[in-house]
This record gives sequence, C-alpha cells and structure tokens, in this order.
Amino acid sequence: MMAPSGFRSAPGMAAQGVGVDSAKLVKTSLIAPFCGIFQVRLRGLVQFGVRCAWEPAVADKEQQVEETPKKRGVVSRALLAVALLALAGGAFRFFSRRHSAQASVEAKDNDSVKSVLHLESFVVNLADPDQTAFLRIGIDLGLAQSGSAEKPPDKNSPVLPKVRDAILSVLTTWQSVALLAPEGKAKLKQQLLSALHEQVSEVPVKEIYFTEFLVQR
Repeated sequence: MMAPSGFRSAPGMAAQGVGVDSAKLVKTSLIAPFCGIFQVRLRGLVQFGVRCAWEPAVADKEQQVEETPKKRGVVSRALLAVALLALAGGAFRFFSRRHSAQASVEAKDNDSVKSVLHLESFVVNLADPDQTAFLRIGIDLGLAQSGSAEKPPDKNSPVLPKVRDAILSVLTTWQSVALLAPEGKAKLKQQLLSALHEQVSEVPVKEIYFTEFLVQR
C-alpha cells in the first residue's frame, strides 16, 4: 500500500508498529486469564461479604420477631397481676370500711336511748345558807339497751328506790343561785348521771330529762 502523496513514513515505523501491537497482544493474552480468575474471586468475595453481613441481620430480625411476642406476653401477665392486686386491695378496703361503718352504727344503736323511765317529781330543800329555798323538779331517765336479758326497770321495779335515793343525794347539795345560773342545769345533769352510774350501775342510764324545774325562795 502506497502512502499518500505528501506524507512520508519514517524509516522502520511500520515494523515498529507491528512489534508494539504484537507485544500488547502477548501481554493481553498472558494477563487475561489472571484477570478472569481475579474477577471471579472478587465476585465471590463480594457475595461472601454480602452474605456474611445479611445473614446475621436476618437472624437478628428473626430473633427479635420471636422475642417480641414473648416480651409482650410477659408484660401482659405483669400488668394483669398488678390489676388483680389493685382490684383485691380496693375490695378489701371497701369491705373493711363497710364493716367498720356497720360496727359503729351498731355501737351507736346500742348506746342510744331505747326506753324512758318516768320518775315522780322531787321536792327538796336546797342548801342555801342565808335563806330557805325549795326545788321542785321532774326527772325522766333515758335508758340504753341493757347487756343482760332482763327488762328495763319500770315504776314497780325494786331498783327504783335506789334510783331515787341517788338523785336526792345530789339535789340536796345544790344552792338556788347555782341552779339558776345559765350552766346550772347542764352541770346538774352531769352530776346526776355520775351518781346513777356509780350507785345504780345495773340501770343503764344514758340521758337525764327534766320535765319540771321550779326554784322557790
């Protein structure tokens, strides 16, 4: 093949070009097998690395999926136990308060007045030092429920004289000025209750009622 006009090939260029191409082909033919082996091994290493990274992650996810229902079950049982304990505590407090309230009502009923014992009026000399003074007073006794099976005393009861004697022992110690004071009647009731409880304990006196109260000087 002739070179175009005006273009002159350098001496030995064609032979040099052929030699270079031949050397490249030789090198390429020698390297190609190793490149193929390297690519295969590199691909295997990549796949192995991906598998090593993927399999633990999948295993962890599967373990988490398996552990999640177990944890939920444990939490549910714990919450149920707490709820049952709270319910049991509330029921215990409710019944305890109800029992206490019922006991207090029963105690109050036992202490409240169940019957009234009427007494004949009393006329006594008072203990005034400078003048003669009289007290005319009517008294009824409010009786609580007795612990015994006996009936509460009435006007024919043999204990009635003891009741009147205890009341008279208190009335005769008072003076007219003290009885007419604003707090005189309240103090007299307290003294009468104390005397009856001490001297006639078999009579369950709860209250003192004045049905008549007259001081004469």
